[in-house]
Formats: sequence, C-alpha cells, structure tokens
Amino acid sequence: MTFRDLSKPIGAHSTEKLETFKSKYFEIVNKQSINFQSLGTEAGSSTGSGEKPYMYLSHYSTPGIVLYYLIRQVPSYILKIQNESVGGPPDKIFHDVNISWQNVLNILSDNKELIPEFYFGDGSFMKNKTKLELGLNHLQQKVGDVSLPRWASSHQDFVMKNRYALESNHVSANLHKWIDLVFGYLQRGDRAQFSNNLFQPHTLEEHVDFSQLTNPLQIDALTTQIRNFGQCPKQLFQNAPHPQRLIRTISIEPKSASAAESASTPNLEL
Repeated sequence: MTFRDLSKPIGAHSTEKLETFKSKYFEIVNKQSINFQSLGTEAGSSTGSGEKPYMYLSHYSTPGIVLYYLIRQVPSYILKIQNESVGGPPDKIFHDVNISWQNVLNILSDNKELIPEFYFGDGSFMKNKTKLELGLNHLQQKVGDVSLPRWASSHQDFVMKNRYALESNHVSANLHKWIDLVFGYLQRGDRAQFSNNLFQPHTLEEHVDFSQLTNPLQIDALTTQIRNFGQCPKQLFQNAPHPQRLIRTISIEPKSASAAESASTPNLEL
C-alpha cells in the first residue's frame, strides 16, 4: 500500500507542478521589489498596496470541489452554482478515481483534497442510482458510476479500504504533519512559505475584514472570490507542531466490505 506524503500540501506532490508554483511566487515577489523599490523587504510581508505573494492557483476545498465529488448525490446543487448542463462537460465530471488523482498530480488548477465520503459510508455517492444523464466522454463512453482502482472490488469496498488506510499506523504516525499545514503553525507566514503552503491572501482569515469595507461592489467581489476560491480553516495551532497521535500496535482488518460493517472501530477519532 502506498500513501501520499502528509508533510506536503496536495499541490506539492508533483515536482514539476511545484516548480511552476514557486516560479509564480517569485514572479510576484520580484514585481513587488521593482514597483515599491523594497528589495530589502522580507518576502511574504506587507508591501503596501501590492499583491501579497502566493503559490497556488486554486484551493484544496471549495463548494465547487465538494459538489464535484457529490454530483450524483446532489445534482440540484450543481445547477445552483453554474449555468451549464448538470456537472458541465462529461470529461470534467468526476467519473474515474485514477484519472482524478492524475489530474491532481499534473494539472495546475487542480489541487483537490478528498471529502469525508471517501472514508465513511457505503460509497453510494459514486453510484449513479438516479440514472442522471451525464453525457459521453471523449471516448464516447456513457458517464455513469465512478470507475475504481483495480484493488477495489466495489464502491463500498473502496471506501472501506480507504477507511482502514486512514486508521493505519502509518497515517497515525504522520497525520499531525497534515494538521500542521491545514490547521496549524504551517498555515501562514514564513513557515507556510518554507513549507510550500502559500495560498491567495483572501483565503486567510486575517486578511478578510468586511467591517473595513464600505463599497458594496468591493464587498460583493470579495465574497464571490472567497466563495469560488475557498478559504483556509481557522488556524487552531499557531506556535508549535501538533503532537503525534498515539499508535495502536494491534490492527484488525476485515476480509470484506460486509465484515467491515460489523467490525468494531475503537480507533475512529482523529
């Protein structure tokens, strides 16, 4: 079994993508240095009215990302956020787990994190139970249920195995690194820069203060940007790494998805 590196943001798992993001960051820094004649200013700090440096072109969680995964379960919500057919072009619909992961590795604008449904439940969110007309992909194949990796025998089995991977000793030993990036001391500032964890400033709570805005157009523009681009969660741990989770030495893995339903999972809480 292989695992992602939990010490890296999801957008930094591809070396090629990461180099492109770093180039964008330094492009903004250099532009600031020229415009404000502040070559001695620390990168990432306030530089007057200039654009604050960031790396990623998209966030790891937005309403659109959540609905991308849940299109078969809540198609009506998709229609509320776009003026296209349900889900948009068929090739852009969530239809294959392997392809979605390759997109995360290779496409600059794709930095999605998974949603809880990948670890809990029976996997029905990936099944086209209501027979939605999702169109034909570029191979002229009808888009229906989500295609799974070869190691998963069913959608329920896929979720069950993800769940047991999440509860494995390896993830327990490393999950605190991901918490540091998303909720902790690596979320912002110089530490975020050194961790390749810089998102657009308006994704951070400290850079959004609606009480200082009086122009309705500015308020509407900022609200739209946050809604479309996403926001980082509130920073819960500011000064030190999150402690490592205690690891259980005994691990019982069910033989099938049906066994997983009846298996006890005392190690559930993260």
